[in-house]
Amino acid sequence: MRYDLITIIKELMFRHDCVIIPGFGGFILNYVPAVIEKSTGMFHPPARRVSFNRNLTHNDGLLIGSVSNTFGINYGEARDIVDRFTAELKKVLTRGDEAEFEHIGVFRTNQEGGIQFEPDRDANYNLGSYGMESFRYEPVAGYDVRKRVIKAGRQVSPAGIPVRKLLIRAAVAIPVLIALVAVPLRTDILGTRLEKTSLNPLAETQLESNRQAIDEMPVVTGDVEADTGQPASLTTSEDIVTETITASSENTAASEPADVTAVITGQTEVPSETLSDAEAEEYSFFIIAGSFKSAENAKVMATRLRAMGYEPQIMDAPDNFTRVAAKGFTDLSSATAERNKLAETIEGLWILRK
Repeated sequence: MRYDLITIIKELMFRHDCVIIPGFGGFILNYVPAVIEKSTGMFHPPARRVSFNRNLTHNDGLLIGSVSNTFGINYGEARDIVDRFTAELKKVLTRGDEAEFEHIGVFRTNQEGGIQFEPDRDANYNLGSYGMESFRYEPVAGYDVRKRVIKAGRQVSPAGIPVRKLLIRAAVAIPVLIALVAVPLRTDILGTRLEKTSLNPLAETQLESNRQAIDEMPVVTGDVEADTGQPASLTTSEDIVTETITASSENTAASEPADVTAVITGQTEVPSETLSDAEAEEYSFFIIAGSFKSAENAKVMATRLRAMGYEPQIMDAPDNFTRVAAKGFTDLSSATAERNKLAETIEGLWILRK
């Protein structure tokens, strides 16, 4: 069976910058940008030209591996085929004959016995120039580019409006645009009551997409019907100040491992502190640090808050959730100030109004 290694070498040269024939030398592909020969009017597309380095004789496995995959033989058989090809190539050059690689170049032996390589000037291994060929274009006779230059004093704006009028309009419009941008940033003119302190762009995106859910969020008022277990009265999101809406709100916090947090805080047992009726009546606003499906995870959060100097309180919530309140307040302004301070350490804080 005859194995055409030259075709395999050409295919590899389209995809690689260097193709080595073990024991003989390596072909190197060099990028050449597009060229315009003004003297002859020739246009040449971008190309990858071939050169040869006889010092690159080591086996990098590229050619042998390609032979193995092309003919479906093992690596040892492919290596023997490449070795025989190299030996035959050297034998031809030793006799003084030429060895031509189609669309690559021609190998010759000089008087000193060295190998010379003359690349094919028409070969282009740049895939981005596929289908492009060199062509000649005669310059247009009598064309003077200087006649198309417009004097600077006669230039006008594209719309035909004098430059002075454009500058006047820009001087009026720019302060207005600055005011339109600065006023919403320095005031609460847009009317949103959702305060954002997180720089996480995903959290802000989630906040916008769940704005309707926030407006419909119920809060416990203290009066619970005996037959349904639902709050007797519900309030809108005006009673809730949200810091950031994160995945740790209800369900994610429930999956938080209690033992890992206990190791971090240095405590293994967390006492339960349920909010009494007297304490619930004393305060109207509570900073909620988390709402958990598991009571053990709620105790872990309480331990974390206690280590930070707070006296956390555990509160019951609808749907068998347990809330952990970091602190209670009688007015909203004090609760907001403390919430902003604690938000530097704990994310997802919000204020519950009783």
